[in-house]
Amino acid sequence: MANVANKHDIVGIPGILDVHRKEFEKKKLGLRISNESYLREHPELSAMLKMFMQDVLNDYPENILEYAGEYFDDEDMQVKVDDFIRLENSSN
Repeated sequence: MANVANKHDIVGIPGILDVHRKEFEKKKLGLRISNESYLREHPELSAMLKMFMQDVLNDYPENILEYAGEYFDDEDMQVKVDDFIRLENSSN
């Protein structure tokens, strides 16, 4: 074996055997599929993220964590999200 500090480093990833890497990739793909499915079932989440990103890029808040907390704590968020989704759907 070449000059390897970790005897399990046989695929170029320290400490991960080839069989573990394949299992990791399989689980990662499963998680991506699950996440995509969840996002499709909850279009309001995508709308909220789009709204938030647009407002962040318009406002350039100095304290992003405080801004996010106040943003998502808005009592009218449901109405704003519904309006955003309606507007998005009408423009398609």
